[in-house]
Amino acid sequence: MLNIDFTSIKKLLEQAEGEGRNFLYEWEVYKVLQLSGLKTPRAEFIPKGKDFQPQLLQQYLGNRVVLKIVSDTISHKTEVGGVKVVKRDYQVVCRALEEMLSSVPRKYQQWLERNSELIPPAYHDLQGEELRRQIEQHLRGVMICEYIDYPKGFFGSELLAGFRWSREFGPIVLFGSGGVDTEFFAERLLPGQGVAIGSAALSGAEELEQVVTQPAVYEKLLGETRTQQKLIEKDKLLLLMETFQSLANHFSSLSEKSSLVVTEAEVNPFVILKGKLIALDGLLKFQRASARVPERPIQKIEHLLSPGSIGIIGVSRRRNFGHIILNNLLRAGYNKARIYIVKKGVDAVEDCRCFPSISELPEKVGLFIIALKAEQTPQIVEELISSDRAEAVILISSGLGERGGTEPLEQRIRAAIQGSRHAGRDIPIFNGGNSMGIRSQPGSMDTFFVPQAKLPPTPGIRDNVIYLGQSGAFIVTLLSRLTTIKPRYAISIGNQIDLTLGDYVRFFNDRNEGFSVLAAYVEGFKELDGLEFARSARELVRHGKDVVVYKAGRTKEGIDATSGHTASLAGEYPVASSILNQAGALMAESFDDFRDYIRLGSFLAGKRIGGRRLGCLSNAGFETVGMADNIEDSRYSLVLPSFSSKTEKRLREYLKPSKILEIANIRNPLDLTPMADDQIFYQCAQAILEDEGIDCALISLIPLAPSLQTLDKGPSSDEDIHSPDSIGQKLIKLNKSCEKPFIVSVDAGSLYDPLVNMLEEAGITTFRSADRAIKVLGCYINYKLRTAGL
Repeated sequence: MLNIDFTSIKKLLEQAEGEGRNFLYEWEVYKVLQLSGLKTPRAEFIPKGKDFQPQLLQQYLGNRVVLKIVSDTISHKTEVGGVKVVKRDYQVVCRALEEMLSSVPRKYQQWLERNSELIPPAYHDLQGEELRRQIEQHLRGVMICEYIDYPKGFFGSELLAGFRWSREFGPIVLFGSGGVDTEFFAERLLPGQGVAIGSAALSGAEELEQVVTQPAVYEKLLGETRTQQKLIEKDKLLLLMETFQSLANHFSSLSEKSSLVVTEAEVNPFVILKGKLIALDGLLKFQRASARVPERPIQKIEHLLSPGSIGIIGVSRRRNFGHIILNNLLRAGYNKARIYIVKKGVDAVEDCRCFPSISELPEKVGLFIIALKAEQTPQIVEELISSDRAEAVILISSGLGERGGTEPLEQRIRAAIQGSRHAGRDIPIFNGGNSMGIRSQPGSMDTFFVPQAKLPPTPGIRDNVIYLGQSGAFIVTLLSRLTTIKPRYAISIGNQIDLTLGDYVRFFNDRNEGFSVLAAYVEGFKELDGLEFARSARELVRHGKDVVVYKAGRTKEGIDATSGHTASLAGEYPVASSILNQAGALMAESFDDFRDYIRLGSFLAGKRIGGRRLGCLSNAGFETVGMADNIEDSRYSLVLPSFSSKTEKRLREYLKPSKILEIANIRNPLDLTPMADDQIFYQCAQAILEDEGIDCALISLIPLAPSLQTLDKGPSSDEDIHSPDSIGQKLIKLNKSCEKPFIVSVDAGSLYDPLVNMLEEAGITTFRSADRAIKVLGCYINYKLRTAGL
């Protein structure tokens, strides 16, 4: 049961704030922990210049005490001689205090000169004696602590736990291996196994338990390894993280209970002594909660996707972006009588009426498109707001906020939007800037500025996908490459001057019909929008949707690239990855993964995914070996069960006439050898999928086998992949009748593209290598089973 004195903790924070600090000294951190029901060593703060009485030492147990320097700026105390273990003797302690206060400023000065990238802002432009004097002024005294003699020197002897405020995701909690090797293990272990991260705002009991059990150190703590006894009960670890979760949520800008936000609170290390957790070193930083931005009227997104009328500015007589957008709207079937162009001195363009100004438009349009240079855009935005002539706006304007010198233009637009909303005015919503456009099948609308010759209408057979991304170029490459998918919506949101990624996901969560997959390319979230995205994504997953995410900005170089591209802060990838994964998103590690997950989610929608038991067959021995080698890795685990006796009997009946059994055994994966013809291949695939012990299947064929019809009919071939007797047509037939999911691999060159295209166009996810196929399927099956319980 939690035992937290929030009122007293708030008073501590307010006292520090009154002294001009946004942090607590370590002895104050100890008090916060104690007020939260957590155990710390006995400690006393001795201010600089004040003596302490000998009897103070009598309250400490043992024959040693720990001295820690207390400073406004020194966080790496050990490296500069700011931590000492000395004999519990009054004279010894006095000498150590004097020596520490004297030597630490010089040592810290030298340390900063060697580590200039870590110089605190207060010391910028200082060096030498001037730097040392400033350091000395920031020394506040020394904390005397009880010495805790705990087992040391093994993995699991020291833990890290805490919480902090994420700009994108709000309050988050952390737990994992601690001590000086925290970063070492975090960098070398798999994600989450060094330090696990969870959302304090979203986590229930199950998610919080995952934060505790995910790190590799957990097994050591619970004595689940051969060489380790149990150090602590699981319930005590869960109580610790529940305490930090409660503190994180209470002292956050999401809470009405406090106007203070704890931005970082960390204990490193916690140690375990006699089955109890003791906090040794801690820090805590805080700030005042910032004013909340007014909520955007996301119901108006409907006007972006299915507008009753459209206005455009920036259309020239020649082919510019505006004219290309106009042509694409007409090609998509939008009613030209409902398209209004703002252009002086012209009656019509492409038979669409023109009007001299925004104020002279014949009606308040559902959607207005600004296809002008960045420098011209703020004035048009202000005019649209003041004239109340649009419900929604797309800002095509390229370079806005990205190109050097355009930041003031973006700030002017933001000020106009937010100022009007703060005043309670009903104004348009804005998509962009730097949006490449929106394509909407229900709205018969295409506002991308890519010519039709370069991006023909998608002929896809599946319309159950939504593309959402900050990069318009990424969206159009999806449209160009995944031609079997005709997305319901394809939305380039640009740099989120107004509408955000989270706004769109929340909108689609409220209207969750007509699609099976929401695929998002994310470079960075606006403040707290990652949390909103995760919350809405979790609800979509609970309604049976797939949420596929590629999160850019994993490395320093990647973060720099995304910042330059969309003028957005990329944030911390481990935080985003952990919390989005926790919310039920399928995180793609590569662009290929992203595209393949979209295909699987679209094509396998409606199939019954009931488990990890995989059935495999191929007509090549090397593929069956490769399948078996790839049934598990760090991201997924599949199993290859034996076929049932009923299935084995069926397979023997199918294989006996061809004498395949003379050179191959019946086992999973099944090697049909090049002797298997189209009918045998089909019969065996059907038998495996009908086995009650099989949940899914990979059907892989090397199409060069002379016994298979795998070529398109032509002058040099008497085969016909369109014949009902061909393996391709038989697999299409099987896919229509089978409730279980299966995928196909065709490992061969471009000669067999017609076969692959035919299978894809029939809704069968087809790969060009068996090992790639099994890895993608494994990740997807693992995802569907994991999220089935959300």
